[in-house]
Amino acid sequence: MCNIGKNEQGYQIISNVLIPIPMYLDGPPNKVIPLQMETFLELPLLSKAPLAEDCVCWYAKKDVGPYTVCVYRILDGRLCVGFLQDETTWSTSAFRFLPDSACGIGFGVDACSNLLGSQGIVLSYNDKGNAITEYYLLKDNDAFLLYKGIGISKVEDLDGNGDSELLVKENGKIYLFYAEDGKISKCDIEATIVSFGIGGDEIRVEMSKEKSEQLLLYKKIIHTNGTLRERKIGNIFFYNNKLFYYCLED
Repeated sequence: MCNIGKNEQGYQIISNVLIPIPMYLDGPPNKVIPLQMETFLELPLLSKAPLAEDCVCWYAKKDVGPYTVCVYRILDGRLCVGFLQDETTWSTSAFRFLPDSACGIGFGVDACSNLLGSQGIVLSYNDKGNAITEYYLLKDNDAFLLYKGIGISKVEDLDGNGDSELLVKENGKIYLFYAEDGKISKCDIEATIVSFGIGGDEIRVEMSKEKSEQLLLYKKIIHTNGTLRERKIGNIFFYNNKLFYYCLED
């Protein structure tokens, strides 16, 4: 239920629907870090090409809400990702042409329901020995590329609002993709918490294996003999477009 309110700038919609605070946020955090200043992403719209008569081989197929997404090869040898429009005639519309070096064995297409508030898919394949992962958002029969890379990724509803966020670990850094007011943002977790005075060059962020919604914060400690070790110093949660930092006692 929503009400119409008025402020100095004019009228605005005020929602009375409250998102319950997750149980893991029991107790006040040491710091709450807002993410409103993160860069909004303009996702590229992938154009579609009808390729009905050329499809010669299927590698993967997945029903994703109202869409059927497939990976297939066409007569000229190219590998495609697209929407299957008619299974009896193999009518398709491709929105992605994969590189010639991509291996057709082991292709995977999986659904990501409510990814940033939209139907989503994750495509996985091997290219020159690298395991590539691509995430797409599907809207109005169009496909938008959210992420492509070799990083370790996790899709979870981190804040319990019903929409899943995307966490990616790539080149030693953790990135969070999240939606805010219909826009999509990408946040460098480590750089963000450092800018708020937590740690510095000596910290490292890691994704938790035990609790999917939790990020772990480690501090690097160098002994006098030059050896390096790490100590866990805190937990980080994402909630209501903010990072909640809980410092562990020494």
